[in-house]
Amino acid sequence: MAKYDYNVVVIGGGTAGLISAYAANLLGAKTALIESNKMGGDCLNSGCVPSKSLIASARTAATIKGSTKYGVESQLGGIDYEAVHTRVHEVIDDIAPADSAERYRGLGVDVVEEKAQWVDGHSVKVGDKTITARRIVIATGSRPRMLDIPGADLAHVKTSDTVWAMKTLPKNLVVIGGGPIGVELSFAYAQLGSTVTVVEHNPSILGMLNDDQRDIILEKMKTLNITVITKADITEITADAVKIDKQNLPADTVIMAAGRTPNTAWLKDSGVALDARGYVKVGANLKTNISSVYSCGDVTGGFQFTHVAGYEAGYAGSNAALDWTFFTRKPKYNAIPWSIYATPEIAHVGTMVNDAGSSDVVTKVELEDIDRAKTDGTMCGGIWLVSNKRGKLLGATIIAGQASSLIGEATLAVQKGLSVNDLFSTIHVYPSYGDLYSRAAGKWRSSRTNPKTLELLKKVMNKVR
Repeated sequence: MAKYDYNVVVIGGGTAGLISAYAANLLGAKTALIESNKMGGDCLNSGCVPSKSLIASARTAATIKGSTKYGVESQLGGIDYEAVHTRVHEVIDDIAPADSAERYRGLGVDVVEEKAQWVDGHSVKVGDKTITARRIVIATGSRPRMLDIPGADLAHVKTSDTVWAMKTLPKNLVVIGGGPIGVELSFAYAQLGSTVTVVEHNPSILGMLNDDQRDIILEKMKTLNITVITKADITEITADAVKIDKQNLPADTVIMAAGRTPNTAWLKDSGVALDARGYVKVGANLKTNISSVYSCGDVTGGFQFTHVAGYEAGYAGSNAALDWTFFTRKPKYNAIPWSIYATPEIAHVGTMVNDAGSSDVVTKVELEDIDRAKTDGTMCGGIWLVSNKRGKLLGATIIAGQASSLIGEATLAVQKGLSVNDLFSTIHVYPSYGDLYSRAAGKWRSSRTNPKTLELLKKVMNKVR
């Protein structure tokens, strides 16, 4: 008779939980997946999918508004925001079956649509029943962090979770937070016609960028009449304004985009170790301090990206199912790409320019030097390659309309330890934005060429002519 009900119980039905359950089930483990809310989690219901759908509508509006520079006379008749809202939810509904309880039950996973209550390292209570497992995976994700500001509980104050219920386009929108989520939403709503103000407590928005890169985004925000206020402390939110210092910012809608906080309150007194911010502590193999419990995704406080949650989940699920030292695998984080879907997009992998060592080489090429950018009339951006003195690629940052798709090449190069020369010897379609790599690699090679060698070659050529 089996000692436990399941080999693996996964708690959380977002990306990390879904893929953990899928991996464990695929390896033959009897698996249960517990989710009390919507299957698909943040990414499907309130993150990646709805935000990128909104951005698609916003960019379409921006394209129509800017068509005259291409010789196309057109006029934006208006924004039907209720129709935008409808489309956003149609896209969610279209993708939802892939994450559904029905699909996972069809795969052989027992999906329990109840709230999980911690019992111990082998037991979880759901409803009036306690289920047991040899191993447990915690994948309960995170949620928007709410600042303790008077008025933060007013109905017109939204988060990246609740903004998708809005059916009316804001007239005056204040976005609190100048990180990736705040910047993406500020671009989208400005392109749709809202008057947008971004309020950031820190000295600058997008603190991960260097000044050169940030200035490109700030200049574009200026063209959209987005006001950016930094070093700001909000004192109160009222029914029609956000108060900072002695200034009142008109606001019929406020979006709180001031970071994330983990969904770990349910683990209080569980014995699972949490860090100072409340995130689950894990080791290199994603195991917690309790030997039978693993954790992955946003709830561990690492890279807060869906693709990283999915990547980690493959390891957590297989490690939980095959929990013997011989089979243990450890994720690697040297080549984690990410993108911010502003206009233009920002994408990055590996070492940031600001973190380059004293002996490292930073090579930059402006987007305006790329022929395809000229033909498209989108010359705002560029590429920054960070390499060591021998040419090994350590990192890349791209700012361009297609940056999120372009970063894959650099990701592979960083992951495999390839060099800038490898990028140079790769043939890129002409004309394309892939030419950013060719140009940057060529510039790096030119900077490494010894002038004395060239002079010697000239002398040899003169002799053989």
